[in-house]
Amino acid sequence: MTNDTTPRHDNLIGGQWVAGHGTAPNRNPSNLADVIGDYTQGDASQVDAAVQAARAAFPAWSTSGIQARSDALDKIGNEILARREELGTLLAREEGKTRPEAIGEVTRAGHIFKFYAGECLRLAGETLPSVRPGIGIEITREPVGVVGIVTPWNFPIAIPAWKVAPALAFGNCVVLKPADLVPGCAWALAEIISRSGIPAGVFNLVMGRGSVIGDALVNHAGVDAISFTGSVGVGGRIAAACAASLKKVQLEMGGKNPQVVLDDADLGSAVELCVQSAFFSTGQRCTASSRLIVTDGIYPAFIEAMQKRMAALTVGDACGAGVHIGPVSSQAQLDQDLSYIEIGRAEGQVETLRAMLLKLVAREGFTLSEEERARIDGCDDPAVLDRWIDNTFEAKTAADLFQ
Repeated sequence: MTNDTTPRHDNLIGGQWVAGHGTAPNRNPSNLADVIGDYTQGDASQVDAAVQAARAAFPAWSTSGIQARSDALDKIGNEILARREELGTLLAREEGKTRPEAIGEVTRAGHIFKFYAGECLRLAGETLPSVRPGIGIEITREPVGVVGIVTPWNFPIAIPAWKVAPALAFGNCVVLKPADLVPGCAWALAEIISRSGIPAGVFNLVMGRGSVIGDALVNHAGVDAISFTGSVGVGGRIAAACAASLKKVQLEMGGKNPQVVLDDADLGSAVELCVQSAFFSTGQRCTASSRLIVTDGIYPAFIEAMQKRMAALTVGDACGAGVHIGPVSSQAQLDQDLSYIEIGRAEGQVETLRAMLLKLVAREGFTLSEEERARIDGCDDPAVLDRWIDNTFEAKTAADLFQ
């Protein structure tokens, strides 16, 4: 439960921290008793205020000196890198990927800002001859305007970084709406940006429900472009809305990836790549593999080696030492995963990772309970995996089956 000592985090609009209409607790999926903080919940009026602030800041920012932009982005990147362990711990607590992976993601975010600090100084165009005498052709790139950015929960600092940094580098103003499951990293990034020397209104943060903040942002007449990463369903609706208003739009939606292992594959490399792809980051990434397709010649040796490697994986608190797999991000995700375990059992295609499941921690966060583990372990076939050839799961990844 939250209390009076739980820190509150407000929206950043026009250079000011602004309270919304109520707050929502940000809980650690490894330990639901751990409340990271209370994060304000904005509404459509705050989206409007943020867009207006961005539009007011755009004329000066879009024509500002490229050295000043570069210096600001470099400063942001340097602070992210200097605080990578602190921010990595925050990321692991709010999203559930292991702390080493989280620190790696934070490091990537810092490098992204530093890269685009350099890109500020490498703006280029083209000059071309014309077929008409005495006429030259010059091609230059101009800022789009106000960019609405909607980011997902599975990479809570890297994806905001690789959308926000280029938008700012090329003279655009930004309104960022992070996933409501993971507002902590986005707020921390906003706080760093607010002290970077970037003028008020150039970058704005509005937290809250996607159905409220996201819809208002996508449909706002003052927004010139939308960049979205998330589900196919939401992305489709955003595409339709942007088409109707002639907004520029960029979408990254989902993934369904088979891992193919052929007879001539290096066995050790194939096993390690398959394990990391399916299970690291708790499998909660669009590039993770959700199916293994293994050819006949290597199949027996691959299954044996895969079983040994997976039995060595440790599931637990994302901030714990030696943990390979943290919790899934939410109760809804856990419920979905449990439903797919039952589908797998009913279809008889996968009798789940018995040895690995027995090592799961007791239910403190979004992991399997003792009762659920016992039910899964009650299969007649003790094999770690049945044959994963053309086995089509609708779960996000294979890892989702085991958390």
